[in-house]
Amino acid sequence: PSPGLEVGVRLKGRYGSFRPLDEKAAFKLKMNFSVQGQTFLGIKKFTLNNMVQDKAMLHEALAYSIFRALGVPCPRTGYAWVTVNGEDYGLYAHIESVDEVFLSRFYPKTTHLYEGEYGSDVVPGEAGDFDVDEGNSGNLSDLLLLIAAAQAEDAVWLDAVAPYVDLAQMTPMWLVEQYIGHWDGYAPTINNYFLHSDGDGLFTMLPWGVDQTFAQKRDIYDGKGHLFARCMGLKACRDQYEDGLAVLLPALDALDPVFFVESLAAFLQPWVE
Repeated sequence: PSPGLEVGVRLKGRYGSFRPLDEKAAFKLKMNFSVQGQTFLGIKKFTLNNMVQDKAMLHEALAYSIFRALGVPCPRTGYAWVTVNGEDYGLYAHIESVDEVFLSRFYPKTTHLYEGEYGSDVVPGEAGDFDVDEGNSGNLSDLLLLIAAAQAEDAVWLDAVAPYVDLAQMTPMWLVEQYIGHWDGYAPTINNYFLHSDGDGLFTMLPWGVDQTFAQKRDIYDGKGHLFARCMGLKACRDQYEDGLAVLLPALDALDPVFFVESLAAFLQPWVE
């Protein structure tokens, strides 16, 4: 056997999903933590989710496949059998980390990638609550411009946010969140999302943390996210959001979620046992 790689490893998770190392802990692996420039098959970071809040062990794979069907940039998914110091920890969801490697597949240029903490939104005074995952953490001018524009009055709101918000991308993202019951996402709860700004300061939104989906039937117009709520209050924006249903429903038919779930469940069964 090979001696392996020297990498950084830390526990991950927050309230509900975090487990200590003597239980089924979740992990983040950083390939270049101590060896500069090191990657594994071109990947810099690995995310191994413990699926303790997803007893079916299928939610993330299915949820991201639906986001992907509507053209929303989102992580690829797989599975891994994890051992720690020779001890079997079991089956994990292997979720593609949202980093510069991931972003290079969707965007020609990245100014910032912001990770939204629970409750942090594009409202005055909260720019500092976002984690800066990519880009210069000392210059948040793109985020501040977005926040300022997002406070405009209804009569001019769409024109005000147009230079900063890609609503053609965000409205399908919010629609899928609501449709799959992602109660812990941006539109419903202001959690588990990324904001990406390109070279022109135009923002798109990316989903995350979809392990508790498909358990709640939601009112697709009801949510706390500032951009979402403002959009729902304006007929032109709400109409654009509803137009996404004409894309979502055929996309679901093409995906065939029942076949997707049954096939994946059959593949995973020996490992689950």
